[in-house]
Amino acid sequence: MGQPLRSLAFARPVASSTMNRQPSLLVNGQQYFARLVEDIHQATDQVYLETYLLSADQETEPVLAALERAAARGVRVMIVVDGFGGRTGLAVLEHRWQAAGIEWRAFRPGVRLFSPQSWRRLHRKLVLIDQQILYIGGINLIGDHVDLHHGPLPAPRFDLAVRTESPPVCGQALRLAQSTWRRLSWSNWLRSPLKDQQLRAFWRSLRPMLRRRWQSTLSADRRQIRLLLRDNLRHRHTIERAYHQALRKARHEVVMAMAYFLPTRSLRAALVQAARSGVRVRLLIQGRVEYWWAHWAQQALVSELIDEGIEIYEYRRSFLHAKALCVDDWVTIGSSNIDPFSLMLSLEANLVIEQPRFAHKLRDVLNQAIAEGAEQLPSPRLRYRGARGSLQRALHQMAMAMALVGLRMFIAISRRAHVIG
Repeated sequence: MGQPLRSLAFARPVASSTMNRQPSLLVNGQQYFARLVEDIHQATDQVYLETYLLSADQETEPVLAALERAAARGVRVMIVVDGFGGRTGLAVLEHRWQAAGIEWRAFRPGVRLFSPQSWRRLHRKLVLIDQQILYIGGINLIGDHVDLHHGPLPAPRFDLAVRTESPPVCGQALRLAQSTWRRLSWSNWLRSPLKDQQLRAFWRSLRPMLRRRWQSTLSADRRQIRLLLRDNLRHRHTIERAYHQALRKARHEVVMAMAYFLPTRSLRAALVQAARSGVRVRLLIQGRVEYWWAHWAQQALVSELIDEGIEIYEYRRSFLHAKALCVDDWVTIGSSNIDPFSLMLSLEANLVIEQPRFAHKLRDVLNQAIAEGAEQLPSPRLRYRGARGSLQRALHQMAMAMALVGLRMFIAISRRAHVIG
């Protein structure tokens, strides 16, 4: 897992000469991995990667091999994997990474039912290369056709990510990486014998971070790119507030792709208010049953929204994993779902981009996904006809009631626990 003293220091940020490049929208792992491999091949200093899920499969092998080659030529490669979501991949890859000279950390291994703090997961998906290039979105280090619970997928899951070279955003991502790596390194060292000089070196590296006043959002440049973070201390509602602010300003169209959609009452009200004001609101949600209770609760929720004139589409070609919202020319793409785990427990990271050209491109991609892989849900009156429909509606409402109880429990846990992470 790397030498303790070496894990304390990050290189200084390198000045970027690519300030005028536009952010790139990447669809699915096929595009994402190919572009990522190109940038890793060009890396000269550091590659820092965070992922929730991890898999050594045919589609991720080019990325894994590129990381190993980078480490072999002297690039420092650091990987942070969630200790629950990525546990299977870590068991396969840890010896391979050790032999290649790759450093890694596991974020909170394991989940204990009666330990709410262990429910807090690292759900971010990001890569920072040479402090100049940032990838961020919903794409894990797992193949498009691989599902750890359902086996091989007949079609690639639908997912999104963004590549940006915005210096201020990359700078904030660097500080986030430094903070995360130091915290996880400190946790590891508590389990191993430490020498006095190692503790002194760690404290010297920690003091600047403690003095720095963190910001949850950072204006990137004149093209308005911002990084939004969600944690369990200072930025617990940053991403949720951004959703609210964008929806309140909607004038023409709202289109959303959301893998897990169990919004709070206030977010539902914001969507309904936009629809009532004449804005066209379309939601692309999960059409395949991944977790039955979430699926059934979602069905009861969307029935209410359809009654308010909101168009709901279920993505059925494969699993939907994208987390994106486009409100006129305002866009956010990242790791955060609209559900209790993302909004109240997990560590998340989203980019906000306010560029008409980028928003237009995202709308095109979502429109294509809707046209080629989704079906629009009919009104509740058509969906719940007859005795079978009545039973189905009752089951959906029961699942929704259970979800609301769980939501209140998550709120209580989120308010009581004050440990980062």
